[in-house]
Amino acid sequence: MRWLSYLIALLACATVARADLSVRFENPPYTGSAAGVVLPPQDLWYQPVPGSADFSVFSYAGNSLLLPANPAGQAQFSGGRSLGGTQQARAQKDHDFSTSPHWTITWNFCARFDGVLPATQNLGSFSLQPLSTRDFNALYTWADPNTAAAFNSGFLVYDAAGVQSTAPGLFPGPQWQNLAPNQWYRQSITIDYVTNQVVEVTIQNLTTGGPTASVRPSGWFLGGGAAPSLPLPTSIRTFAGGTSPGNIVGFDNIDICPFVVGGFAPGGGPEGTLISISGCGFGTRADDLCVGLRISPTEVIPLSVVSVTDTQIQARLGPVPPGASPGPIVVAKGSGVRGSISPGQPDLIPENSQGVWTLDRAGDPRQDQSTNVFVPVSNPPPPGIQWFFGDNQGGTLVLTVAGDVMPNTQVRLLLQASGPMPGVGACLEAIHLRLRVGGDAQYLADRVCDAIQSALSARGINSQCLVSIAGPNARTITFRLLDSMSVVIPIQSGALDLCTQMPIKVNLFPNLPVTAFFNANLTNQVTNILVSNVGPAGDDGATISPLAPTLTGVSATNSDIPLSAGAIVTITSWGLQGVTGERRVGVARISSAPTPVLQGSFAGIGSNFVLVQVYHNTLMVGQVTLPAGTLGQLIAGPGGTPAVTGFGARPTIGPAPTMVWIDLSAPATFQPVAGPPLFGNQLRLFALTPMGPTPALQAVDIAAAVPGPGDATSFVLFGAVEGGICYANCDGSSTAPILNINDFSCFLNAFAAGDPSANCDGSTTPPTLNINDFSCFLNAFAAGCP
Repeated sequence: MRWLSYLIALLACATVARADLSVRFENPPYTGSAAGVVLPPQDLWYQPVPGSADFSVFSYAGNSLLLPANPAGQAQFSGGRSLGGTQQARAQKDHDFSTSPHWTITWNFCARFDGVLPATQNLGSFSLQPLSTRDFNALYTWADPNTAAAFNSGFLVYDAAGVQSTAPGLFPGPQWQNLAPNQWYRQSITIDYVTNQVVEVTIQNLTTGGPTASVRPSGWFLGGGAAPSLPLPTSIRTFAGGTSPGNIVGFDNIDICPFVVGGFAPGGGPEGTLISISGCGFGTRADDLCVGLRISPTEVIPLSVVSVTDTQIQARLGPVPPGASPGPIVVAKGSGVRGSISPGQPDLIPENSQGVWTLDRAGDPRQDQSTNVFVPVSNPPPPGIQWFFGDNQGGTLVLTVAGDVMPNTQVRLLLQASGPMPGVGACLEAIHLRLRVGGDAQYLADRVCDAIQSALSARGINSQCLVSIAGPNARTITFRLLDSMSVVIPIQSGALDLCTQMPIKVNLFPNLPVTAFFNANLTNQVTNILVSNVGPAGDDGATISPLAPTLTGVSATNSDIPLSAGAIVTITSWGLQGVTGERRVGVARISSAPTPVLQGSFAGIGSNFVLVQVYHNTLMVGQVTLPAGTLGQLIAGPGGTPAVTGFGARPTIGPAPTMVWIDLSAPATFQPVAGPPLFGNQLRLFALTPMGPTPALQAVDIAAAVPGPGDATSFVLFGAVEGGICYANCDGSSTAPILNINDFSCFLNAFAAGDPSANCDGSTTPPTLNINDFSCFLNAFAAGCP
């Protein structure tokens, strides 16, 4: 089997208490009023410095400090006002920090000034005490005491030598500066007593509801520095300071807890189950969490985090392998980033417009697991969907894939991996890709490695992915983590899983089923059925008509629909042109007449030629220029050069599956007399504008289905948004740099030969090839290829 568990050895976090300190200042046990009730000795708070002013418990309603209600608060809060001189407000409460090495401390605060300007520093603070311990101090200071119109939240922390920073402290970012009085903020700090460092700090404006800013500071140490001999702190302190009266600070919702995973609900379920996980220290960014269900010491089923608060995670269970055992839920923390990937292979198309999520665990030791177990339920995947599950073999993730994949196959890729050292690992989930071409197991394995390393390298995570032969049409993928010196880090546990989803297949035999899958939505439209897998860009779709009246109300992800004799399947492609948004740019049609006919039409898009390019996988093996509106059969000509005729055999260029691209600049018809192309062949319909190619103008992909008894009347249908052809890439190269001197030579040769493909500007007045075409090509070259 396979799967990730994160860091199995984690000091003592799995055994600590599930809650440590949570202070809401509510009744009970706190008594407050609008005028304020002195905080000590309520709930064991005390005054640490005799002669200081006291903090009190206030009701939000009508409170005498005139602080506004906290959107995250309830009825009461604690507040203090400096009376000036030595009567600065303080309150302290003891806490035992020895029960865990990792702590997240969170509090809400609000500040204002009601004295006579100028105000005096310091406004206030939240700190660990006493100062002769491994402490920190979150210090509030006025940005300009003359106005008291804004304040800052800095950190008094230490360097590796144990030297403390000076006031106003260190600022993680601009979000901690120029804070507004009379607004409530949520602040947190995560500390690690193993390394004696600050791991993470966050801040959020609760009043405006803005986003949470999160920073992982470098070189921020607690008291004692990198080699501390100081004891652990024993208490927390709130403070409102200033040697002149008027500095006011309110506090609420103070939480101190180790990073822990508590209970969860429900107690079991299949793939897709939404699980609510309780605990503490989770933060507020879903991308910073890596969650899984441990089903063996070295296997974990990945969970996708839907939402998170400091104490609650909502996560959805991933695919469950057959025979999966019950196990605890594991949560690890890191630094997550979403971004696009740039695969090395041009036929590997990322489908996730939101970007690929990658979490780097380096430098963050936080991880814990539940004490109770979740019971996973394994269900077979729907038809057309296949999962390959990897496992951990000797510190390396191993995944074996077998068989062929069709053109336009969708791929979902999951990867999680942790090394034996705290904080070493990567978590990459739900990469959605499309394989434009299709091929055998070697092709699939190469594209998987390409996708993994493209995503991880963009995040700065070093890895190694190798492909080896496992059988006649089977390949094994081995994945390893590498350190900064490219030395292999053994993977203590991990997950490398792959799902393939075949494209929509329509069987054109009269009165036989039309099978649609790919998580397609089938919606009855009275006289036709809409079969779609529409993404955010409206990129996929097929319409089948007529529909038998008995099938009204069809709604499923996988259905068989009888197709009447003479029915027509229409594929509509949607694309983007410039910034004008979505627009339909092409229609292709396959009829179930005795001789299937594929028609492509791009109404309103001019020019006067059709460029036919034949590809063997991603390598172009020949091309021919035809007049617009060509009718005929595409076959293999001498030396692999494509030819078009009204009669002939199927196109079979080379021993392996061949992809055919047809670039249509005007209405044209392709009639395969002897039936549709063989398995793996692809008809690519592209449009060119009168002024040359438009890279953002899209077209339709149509590929042949799996060979078999129905091959003569079966097609795979797919409408694609994936970028148009790049005219400046005249030689059709796919190796970087795509545009080079060879493209100039190619264009000059085409121009000299009078080839219509050199008519870059799409002119129709003789001579069609002129100086304007050179300017057009130079502009296209300067614009580059997408």
